[in-house]
Amino acid sequence: RLVTPDELATRNGVDDPSLWLAIVGRVFDVTRGGGARHYARGMPYAGFVGRDGTRAFATGRFDEDGLVPDVDGLSDDEILGVRRWLEFYEGGSEERDAYREIGVLAGGHYYDANGVETRRKLAFDAAANR
Repeated sequence: RLVTPDELATRNGVDDPSLWLAIVGRVFDVTRGGGARHYARGMPYAGFVGRDGTRAFATGRFDEDGLVPDVDGLSDDEILGVRRWLEFYEGGSEERDAYREIGVLAGGHYYDANGVETRRKLAFDAAANR
């Protein structure tokens, strides 16, 4: 399923009760499974919802400058850290089992408007699989 940036932005727990986040352009619903205690407004990771904040998964910068999709300049270890977070959302923990993948962020950093991987996505995959 293709998710537009505008649709993702509304899934922030305020405009809509759903809590969606994107990592490397893949959109996940983190509403269930205790997600609210991490991602709801006022919680530690609330900044991740409604956007692709891929860079912050590596840097821990949860401000507007850090919650961005761009990973340019990150070290190999930081890229691997992002990949591990992506794997967490894909599956592998009891809490994660309640999260579900919605689709890809179309027209974003990693997928074009048709849901085709961009050069940035291909570069991320290459770096994450070194």
